[in-house]
Amino acid sequence: MAEAQIVLRASDGETLAVPCAAARLSSVLRSLIEDHGYENGMDADAAPIEIPNIDKPTLRRVFKFCKRYAATEEQSAVWDAAYVEPATVPTNTLLELLRAANFLDIRRLMTLISNAVAARLRGKTTAEIRAAFGLPDDLTAAEKAAIDREHAWCVQAPTR
Repeated sequence: MAEAQIVLRASDGETLAVPCAAARLSSVLRSLIEDHGYENGMDADAAPIEIPNIDKPTLRRVFKFCKRYAATEEQSAVWDAAYVEPATVPTNTLLELLRAANFLDIRRLMTLISNAVAARLRGKTTAEIRAAFGLPDDLTAAEKAAIDREHAWCVQAPTR
């Protein structure tokens, strides 16, 4: 017997069939599955579930994670590290995954990605963080000086 699936329509209009077991890792989708009786999958004539904030490539990556953890509850630090590896997952993709995990309420994925983002920020200067996340430096020199004066206590070594 084929694995029960639901069909999602991404923000780009593309559809993606995902196993119900994987979709249940999302609190949002689990509620929809239960409320609409999709435990055994969707009927062929059922309309896809609209996911308005997430494009298909991001959904595909989210469900790669969900399929992994639907198959086993066993935590795999090696698999998790590869999933968010800086060399293969650009920061903007990681942030899209975080936004998707938040929208779909997939706690385990939110935790993994939040920790990966924090690791990428650790030890970086403000300028490096701006560059990594594509943030503009919109403060004037006077505003920066004012901030430095206001927060001098947290960056200066105490005098004895």
